[in-house]
Amino acid sequence: TSDFSMIIEDVFSIEGAGTMVSGKVQSGTVKIYDKAEISGIHPTRKVKIADIRTSSGRIKEAHAGDTVSLVLVKAGMFQAKIDVTQIAVQEKLELG
Repeated sequence: TSDFSMIIEDVFSIEGAGTMVSGKVQSGTVKIYDKAEISGIHPTRKVKIADIRTSSGRIKEAHAGDTVSLVLVKAGMFQAKIDVTQIAVQEKLELG
C-alpha cells in the first residue's frame, strides 16, 4: 500500500456487510485488511478494510483511478459520522 487516498462520494449501510464508503481512488493502492483513516469534517477515525467491491464484483486491491466501495470493519457504529467529501487515506504508521 502506498500513499492511498480516496475522496468519499457516498456512504451507505448494507445488511450483513456493514458500512461501505464509495469513491474513486485518487492515488496509491489499497488492499483488503489494510488499515486506513477517515478524515475531514469529523475527527479522524481508524478503520480496517474488510472488502473491496466494484460494479463487476469483489477485488483484492484497488489502484489509482479505480471506482470502488470499501467495506469498513466495525464502522457501523459511526456511519452517521462519515460524510461525503471526507477522505480515506492510508493509516500513518507510528515510528518509535
